[in-house]
Amino acid sequence: MIRADLLLICYEREASAIVAILLIVLNLSNLYFIIILLDYDEMVGYQPDGGLKISDPKNIVWIMLITMLINLLYVFTILCSALTKGKRHK
Repeated sequence: MIRADLLLICYEREASAIVAILLIVLNLSNLYFIIILLDYDEMVGYQPDGGLKISDPKNIVWIMLITMLINLLYVFTILCSALTKGKRHK
């Protein structure tokens, strides 16, 4: 029986590429929900005592958007680095 660590060593490049692609897909789906949240003018929450809590989600959504774009850039550069690591330039 082949141990999992030997498989990871043999297929390190492929495993890192698969994980990076999954992270890119996850970030792109996150981008979809962030864009939808940008359309909201306000969010209303109902308190247990009957009151209302109204908040504007714009500021936190912009922070989420910037963080997600930085994460997407980071994962994309790691994917490109992993895919070009084994290739030799002439």
